[in-house]
Parts: sequence; C-alpha cells; structure tokens
Amino acid sequence: GTGDPTVFDNVDANHPMPVDIDSIYKTDVDTVNSDIGGFSGVSTDFFDDLFTVSENTTTDNPKTIKIWFKHSVQLYSIGFGCNETGKSFSNIKLQLFGSDEFIREVVDDSADSTKHTSKVFDFAPSKANGVIIEFHTADTITLSNIVIWKVNNVNARISAVSSETGAVEDISSFKGALNVHQADVHFTAINRYFINPDTASTTVNTASIAGATALVVADTTGFSVGDHLLIQDGTLEEPNGAFITAIAAGAPGTLTLDRPLDNAYTTSATVERVLENMASTVGTLAAPISYRITPPAGEIWHILRILLASTDGAAASDDKFGGITALTNGLVVRQNLSSGFQTITNWKTNGDMKLDMLDVNYSDKAGPSLFGVSGRFTFKKLDFTPELNGDNGDYLEVLVQDDLTGLDSFKMNAQGHKSNV
Repeated sequence: GTGDPTVFDNVDANHPMPVDIDSIYKTDVDTVNSDIGGFSGVSTDFFDDLFTVSENTTTDNPKTIKIWFKHSVQLYSIGFGCNETGKSFSNIKLQLFGSDEFIREVVDDSADSTKHTSKVFDFAPSKANGVIIEFHTADTITLSNIVIWKVNNVNARISAVSSETGAVEDISSFKGALNVHQADVHFTAINRYFINPDTASTTVNTASIAGATALVVADTTGFSVGDHLLIQDGTLEEPNGAFITAIAAGAPGTLTLDRPLDNAYTTSATVERVLENMASTVGTLAAPISYRITPPAGEIWHILRILLASTDGAAASDDKFGGITALTNGLVVRQNLSSGFQTITNWKTNGDMKLDMLDVNYSDKAGPSLFGVSGRFTFKKLDFTPELNGDNGDYLEVLVQDDLTGLDSFKMNAQGHKSNV
C-alpha cells in the first residue's frame, strides 16, 4: 500500500483487499479536493466510524459537503445517519457530478424539514466523480455517517430445468430481454373457430380410437352433412371438431368425418353441432348471438391474434361491413374473465376493423366467384395477450348484434398456445 514492499497496511473494514466492494470506503475519498465546509472533523470521518459525530452549528443556508472520489464510480443510493441523541439532519439536496463538477444527477428533498436520524435516497444508477450534499436549513446539522452504495455490474447466467428432457438449460436473451416465450417451449397450438352451440347433440355410443375417421353416436337425429362438431370427453376436446361428410342415420348411427380424430373418446363423450359461420346469424342489441372460444378445465390459453374471413356478392369498402351496409350495433369482441367482461373492440364497418388491425384486405371476385374481406388482429401490437383459464370458465367472445345474413360467409378464429402444457 505504501510503495515499499517491506511496509504493509493492515487489512480491516477501512482497508479492504483490492476487490470490488459495495460502497464508498475511507480510502476511496480524495481528501485533498473534498470540502466539508463548516462541519467539524475531516471528510473521511463520515466513512470511518458509525459513531464519529460531525456537526455544523452555523446558520449557513445551505450547509454544504463536497466529497470527491479517487476514481469514477457508478452509484445508485446514498444514506445518512446520526447517532447523537437529540441531534438530527434535514432538508437534503444531492448533486452527483462528473469532471469539472458537471452535474449529472440531482435528488432534491430540500423542502422536507422533517428531522431525521436515518434517511436513504435511492435513484437510477448514475456515474459520478463525487457528490455535493446540501442541507437547506439554518438549523444545526449533525451527522455520524454517510454511506454511498456502488453498482456492481455482474455477468450472470440463468438456467432452468427443461420440461421436455429434465436437463438444465441456459435461458437466452434478445437485445437484453429474456426470451420467456420461445417457440419450442409452447408446443401445443391453439387454432380455434369462434363457435355458437346449436340445438343438435348426442353422445358417443361406441368408444372410438385416436385416428378414427368415423364416430358411432347414440342418435344422428338433427345432424346433417357439412355440420361442424364439438366433441368433448372430460378435459379432452377435439380441436375445431370435425366436419360431417356422410351419415349412416339411426340410433345408434355413424357420422363420417373429414379427418382423423386426435383423441380416443369414451361413451361419456358428448357430440354437439356448432355454428361457425356468423353470416347465418340474426342478432340484436337486446338479444345478441354469442360465438366463443373456451378452454377446457385444466388448461390456460394465451391468445395471440384473431383472424377473420368473409365473402359476399358485393364489393367491400371502408364504409361497409364486408359487402353489406354498415352495422347499426356492431360486432363486439370481448373477453370474459372471473373478474368480469372486458370489451376489446366493436366493429361496425370495415374501416373500424382497419383502425384495430391495419391488416384488412379486400379481394375482387373473378367470374362467378364472390368478393372477399380478410383481416388479422394481432394482440402483440397492443402489448396485450388475453389469458383464458379453463378452471375459471374464462372465454373470448364475439357478440353478433345485427343481421349478418346479407353476407355469404363470415368466420373468425383465434390463434395462440397453451401456456401450462
């Protein structure tokens, strides 16, 4: 410490080993350039002993202490203490300065006349060569210690146990932000039509296996080719159901489907016809028709976006809804949580959709085909992700409050992932 290899400083609280320590120590203070004004003692007294008392009994206002450091540091907090019974301090203003005493950060509590014996000021990390401490009062100021905390920058690594392999894996970052929603973490997709339950329903008569393309049901009454099905068995649910391509009518009877089933279903499973084409709907403000997506019990869904597609014999424009005239009451998109409803938007025209989505496209027909409107409402652009908890009965809903039968078709679906699978 002295430059003489045969002479050593003692290692103690005020003469630490040369490692990164958490606050300004006595040996960090530049005693030559520091100035404690009318306070008793010397500048290092504030950092030397918690019971050393320095006092300024003058009527100066403000009373000033200037502490220079021997090197530039990054600070985030400064605290003061007074261990003298009946004595105190108040009205503090802090100014962190750099070279040539350029002020970089100001913490102004000078209007607080409360008499303190202990006080800490926190602020955003700021680089400084020193600090000016002012006490804006004519009263006596007594201090026993000042603590100035440094920021210690640490390069660290966060690891977690993989839910797939059980191995410990590092969590990466992107531009300083942790990747908490990597694609390979959420490996179960949500891609569901908004649906409205219809009147026809039945149960599975003969247990099915995963991959089956036909379902034997208790009764086929009320079902038709082209119907969309919702199949549920406890917490099992067939994503987007399936479409009926053929029916062997009867009780029991068989429904032939347009794709293999993802799950095996027992005779406890229910089979329900649902509507996904909102263009078949006549809703009113007093009696709206609800189309929903609802997670089963035990699942939590994060919905990242909703999409729509409609067709019509007339061309679309911003002042229409699809190809029909503007709606009177609107198409309401809202979520129902355990805390109640939250309306996200209400569309009466294609122009309203553009305000929310921007991604709204009009398609021209060719020959005998139809005009089209499509849109994509990405919730991420709102910095918002609807979370639906099946245990709470949460759902995302589209309320049809007008007559949409003038459209040829109007469908909406939601996309996202299961967050707890």
